Amino acid sequence: MFIKFLLAPFLSFLRFRSGIDHQQASKIIGDFFPEIKDKLLNAIQLNSQPQSEFITATIQQKTQEFKNISFKRAVRLRDNLKYLKYAFMPLFVIGIVYASGSQSNFREGLSRVVDYKTHYTPPAPFKFIILNESLKTIEKTPFFLNVKTEGRVVPDKVEISFAGQSYFLKKVDNQLFQYRFLNPTESLGFSLSSGDTQSPLYQFLVLKAPKIVNSQLLIDYPPYTKTRDKRVANFSNVSVPEGTTLTWSLTAQSTENITFSTAEKTLDFTRSRNNFFTSKQVFSDLAYTIQTNNSALKQHETLSFNIRVKKDQPPSIRVMQKRNESNDNAFYFYGQLSDDYGISNLEIQYYPKGDPGQNKTRNILFDDNLEFVYDFPNDLDLLPDTAYEFYFEVFDNDPFPKPNSTKTEVFTYLFKSNKSIQNEALVTQKSVVQGLEKSVKSVKNQNNLIDQFTKEQLQKDKLSFNDKEKIIALLRRQKQQDDILKQFNKQMEKTLKEFSEEPPDSLKEELIKRIQEQNQRLEEDEMKLQELEQLAKKIQQEGLMEKLKKLGQQSKNKQRSLQQMLELTKRYYVSKKAEQLKRSLEELADKQQALSNSHIKKQHQDKREQDELNKTFAKIKEALDDLRKQNNSLKTPLSIPDTQNEEESIQNDQQDASNLLEQSQNTTNPTKSDQQKSKAQKAQKKAAQKMRQLAQQMSQNMAGGASKQNSEDAETLRQILDNLLVFSFEQEGLMNRFLKSNTQEILTQKPIKKQMNLKTHFEHIDDSLFMVSLRQPMISESINKEISDVYFNIDKALNSLSENRNYEATAAQQYAITSTNNLANMLSDILDKLEMELQPSPGQGNGEMQLPDIIMSQEGLQKQAEEMMNGKKEGKQKSGKQGEKPKGQGKGEEPGSSSKNGREPSQYSDPEESGQSLFELYKQQQKLRQALERALEKEGLSGQGKTALESIKKIEQMIVNQGVSSSLIKKMQALNYELLKLNEAALNKGQSSKRQSQTNKRRFTQGERLTKEEIKRLFNSDEILNRKPLPLRKNIKKKVERYFNAKDD
Repeated sequence: MFIKFLLAPFLSFLRFRSGIDHQQASKIIGDFFPEIKDKLLNAIQLNSQPQSEFITATIQQKTQEFKNISFKRAVRLRDNLKYLKYAFMPLFVIGIVYASGSQSNFREGLSRVVDYKTHYTPPAPFKFIILNESLKTIEKTPFFLNVKTEGRVVPDKVEISFAGQSYFLKKVDNQLFQYRFLNPTESLGFSLSSGDTQSPLYQFLVLKAPKIVNSQLLIDYPPYTKTRDKRVANFSNVSVPEGTTLTWSLTAQSTENITFSTAEKTLDFTRSRNNFFTSKQVFSDLAYTIQTNNSALKQHETLSFNIRVKKDQPPSIRVMQKRNESNDNAFYFYGQLSDDYGISNLEIQYYPKGDPGQNKTRNILFDDNLEFVYDFPNDLDLLPDTAYEFYFEVFDNDPFPKPNSTKTEVFTYLFKSNKSIQNEALVTQKSVVQGLEKSVKSVKNQNNLIDQFTKEQLQKDKLSFNDKEKIIALLRRQKQQDDILKQFNKQMEKTLKEFSEEPPDSLKEELIKRIQEQNQRLEEDEMKLQELEQLAKKIQQEGLMEKLKKLGQQSKNKQRSLQQMLELTKRYYVSKKAEQLKRSLEELADKQQALSNSHIKKQHQDKREQDELNKTFAKIKEALDDLRKQNNSLKTPLSIPDTQNEEESIQNDQQDASNLLEQSQNTTNPTKSDQQKSKAQKAQKKAAQKMRQLAQQMSQNMAGGASKQNSEDAETLRQILDNLLVFSFEQEGLMNRFLKSNTQEILTQKPIKKQMNLKTHFEHIDDSLFMVSLRQPMISESINKEISDVYFNIDKALNSLSENRNYEATAAQQYAITSTNNLANMLSDILDKLEMELQPSPGQGNGEMQLPDIIMSQEGLQKQAEEMMNGKKEGKQKSGKQGEKPKGQGKGEEPGSSSKNGREPSQYSDPEESGQSLFELYKQQQKLRQALERALEKEGLSGQGKTALESIKKIEQMIVNQGVSSSLIKKMQALNYELLKLNEAALNKGQSSKRQSQTNKRRFTQGERLTKEEIKRLFNSDEILNRKPLPLRKNIKKKVERYFNAKDD
């Protein structure tokens, strides 16, 4: 059966023996499926025949019939059930074996039969079972080996053998044993034994641990902290400033990789052999973990640390403000800065009020003590008459992500133009003058009281208690007056400094000097008043009367000085007011001219603009009337012309322009409207031209009047000096006479009368000098003091003579002579200065016109001629538009052609008006030629100036013969060039003009600029704490700062 059913089919399957052929197979299949038996056999036979299309088609047809046959029907399982009885017996035996649990005996026996080459011993009575899941441990980590025995015998002892040594295991339980490997470092093999029973060889693996043997943290502080780098051994929690770069440096054993993990990500350390590195710049608190790894152990050693990052605090700034006492338009600021590590920048931000978008910045310097001073507005580019807001902003040196900053409060400031400042100064000065007038009256009354009291005391032998009270009251009243004068002086000096300093004003400088001298006298008088008060309280008449006399004389001297100051201040006020009105006229003339020219571009005339200009001139006219009143109130009025007729003429022209503009707007006839516009334009141009002429007339009269006044004062001083010399010689002769005379001769009263006559003579000299001093500020307090000393010593000499004290009288006369000589020396110096001013180099003084003045005036004449020329062209254009021909134009003449005598047609429709304008232009040009001749003669440039003089003469002829023309304008331009060359020649000669036209170009006049230390001194010790930086540690320094901040709060 084996051969038949197994071997034979298997050999056939492997093709070692031939199987059945196709026909036999078809018969077998036919036995199972009779319906296809013949068809299948027939198809096989056909397939064995030579192929043809018919045979192939027949085979395919039969094959289609076989598809529905299922071969599964050939297998009939029921036929095999008869063989199941033969399998029951083996299955029964196997079941009994498994039920008894002896299947291992059969398996072992079978394995020994199969493994016939291995020597088998009889089975042991027990076996060793290792309970540990793994025989692996980490080096130097104790390992407990747990062993259990299993079998029919339980051993008492169990040994472990490794590295050539045997050790007993510790018996823990009946069948449980344990052995401890203490800090193993290397892997090893071991076996267990008990008696004859031996275990196989086991492998105990010791894994190398990835561990850190050395660590360092390098702290690289950011540069802004100015802190030295630091190394920290063995990692720990640290605190560092923002932006610090940390570098972790590790040395490890048995380590392949170290990871640096944060909450966001994990990074690997950079490895170099056994060294590992990584760096990180920290900007916020950081919690991190370091883990070691190798191929056997992952994340074996885990170290967790925290980095606390200290955020840089914003800087602090403390600013104090003070107003500039000499200039209300300026402020001083003192500031203190502080920060954790340092300040990088300090700025001032300023912008027009309410418009931060126009913000501008200017850096401010600060010192090593983090202090700064600033005088605002300094040289900032500010728009005049504009309100500004500004603040200070300080930046620290922390670059992460950008420097922190702190701002101060916002300050508000109104930047006034020079014009506004000077207008206010004029108003203030007027009130100061009124206050001075009251002070003069008060001082005069005080002098009368002192004189009256002195005369009363001469008749008494001693002072009474009531006398003492009167003296104390007088002294206190005197002190109050002095305090008031100090305030007036302070306000006056401040007002004077607010006026423009271009060109340098000698009157202003002398006034300021007089004020400062007067303040010094007041300080000296205060000490004397205290001495007198002490004497009065002690009721000591001895010495008191002498001091009272001196006090009376000083008070009279003070009255004299105040009268001089009052008059000089009034003169200064009038001159500055005149300058202001002159500038206002020039500005109004420019506006009037611009309005007349704008009509060319506009089709609709705006009467409101003209009405505004009319109102402006009306105000100027009122100011001119007030100026004349103020000038007439002076002891010696300035040379201010009476221009009421010219003012009325300008007002009439302006009113005509307004009326014509109104008529032009109201008319519906275009031609008539154009005519009214043209007439209005001419009236406006006339008004502008007359305004310029009025301003120029005021300027020339003021300059000429000043020169004339200086000349008169110089002559008066010469006479005063002559009289002083006579007085001095006579006084000296009288003194010598007293020294040689006996008492009887003196008692004849003739010498006393002679002394009285000399006193009268000196009073006349003083009266003349006083009148000069009201005009010349160079006559200073020192001169007044010498005059006072002369009076005092003459009176003393008279008193001594009346009481027959000849030696005291001659001594007083000697002092009077000394003061007279001193006075003569001072007045001689003043006379020399006046004479130098009367013969000035070009551009100096206030005398005749110099080269720069002539150049400016010539440019003004050229501008005036150009305006006349433009007006003429406009007239031609308008007449051309209307289709009219100018008068006198024949058929063959073209518009714009010259007349027979070469003169171009006039710009004015009225010939009388045209001739008047040309005549005025001619007269002004003639005056400039005469001024140029005088200037060239004084400068010694007559030879070089011949060309310029010839040019002016030619221009005068052209004005008379041709009127205003383009050729005249070109000739004037060439003349200006020649004048500029002459001025340059004068400069090279070393005698050039230093005076320039007074314009309003400067942005700001700070007055007296203070140094940094002077500004700091303004903020006294009660307001600031000026402390030098101490070498303190940062934590101590912060405590100190918190302490001072708490004190400030």
